[in-house]
Amino acid sequence: MSWYVPHRPARTELTPLETAAIALVAVAVVVLVYAHFMTVQLTVDGRSVRVRSGTTVGQLISDGLAASKPGDLLAVTGQVAIPGGGGPIQVHLRGRTARPSDSVYAGDDIRTSDGRDLTESVVETTQPIPMSVRVTGRGPLVRMVRAGAVGSRRVSMGEVSGSVVSSETITAPTPMVLIRAEAHSEQRIVALTFDDGPWPGQTDRILDVLKKHDVKATFFVIGRQAKANPRVMRRIAEEGHSLGGHTYNHKALAGASPELVTAEVGAGQRAVRSVTGVTPKWFRPPGGGVDGTVYLEAKRQQARLVLWSVDPQDWRGYRASKIANDVIRDVRPGAVVLLHDGGGNRSQTLKALPWIIRELKERGYVFVTLDQMVANGNDTP
Repeated sequence: MSWYVPHRPARTELTPLETAAIALVAVAVVVLVYAHFMTVQLTVDGRSVRVRSGTTVGQLISDGLAASKPGDLLAVTGQVAIPGGGGPIQVHLRGRTARPSDSVYAGDDIRTSDGRDLTESVVETTQPIPMSVRVTGRGPLVRMVRAGAVGSRRVSMGEVSGSVVSSETITAPTPMVLIRAEAHSEQRIVALTFDDGPWPGQTDRILDVLKKHDVKATFFVIGRQAKANPRVMRRIAEEGHSLGGHTYNHKALAGASPELVTAEVGAGQRAVRSVTGVTPKWFRPPGGGVDGTVYLEAKRQQARLVLWSVDPQDWRGYRASKIANDVIRDVRPGAVVLLHDGGGNRSQTLKALPWIIRELKERGYVFVTLDQMVANGNDTP
């Protein structure tokens, strides 16, 4: 059996209510579109302009239609700190000061005036006063005899410009005192030290000379050079020489930020350890630049700060004869000699080295590493 279900015929006409609703929506759309694009004419600072209907006072200003300008923000010194950073442009509309949200209408006569200049606020802060560092003596071994302390001061300053209004010391700093101690010795001992390596070709040749004459030395290596020349680094350690850090990038440290000092010293020490397994016991800052931050960072890295007592300035490219004569002339028992195996052409240093070794041996000197020098008690308190 089959059932017949009749289909409802499709409706082709709208009801009056539906027709009215559609018409209202269409009218609303037309009105909105017209209102959006309709413009009105008004006067701004004596100039006739046409703007879109519904424009606000704030939009007039942001569109640059006003002849006036915002005020400036002044520093406490009276100079302009931020142009246009002061009070907003004042808008006068229909006999009163208008708000940015007020709408403008056709025929309005708008007048503006410059915003007021404002002066920045004054804030009070407490700032540290860095301690100074006093270095005395001319010896190679740097030690601290007084720790020193950072001071503090109360400062009133402009919040934006940072211009100081007044400053008052709360606590005065006390200087750190470092002494460059001599490595006095009853024995005629001397330590050769080499900076700025390892250097391809040159460091190996210097190691050959030292090995030939049975001399041990101390090498202050640059971290990036150590990473680039691991074989030479391992040879230095395996042949019984001492290792010291000389930063990672050979950057001047005296006066540098604590962050830079920490990064350079730490990375240099880690580079040596990573390629040799040896943690450097010594640190020498580039150029011998020492301040409190450098000293304390070396100490934190468990490395002793060492400079030198004999410097022939071989890095200047002097002839081998001058380098050798200057070293031989200035060496005393416990001397630490500064030479270079890297940083440039060191061929004259290489020529001078056998001469220095032979002459000092003839005068009764024994060559030691810095480790050996201090281990033998040649470290003045």
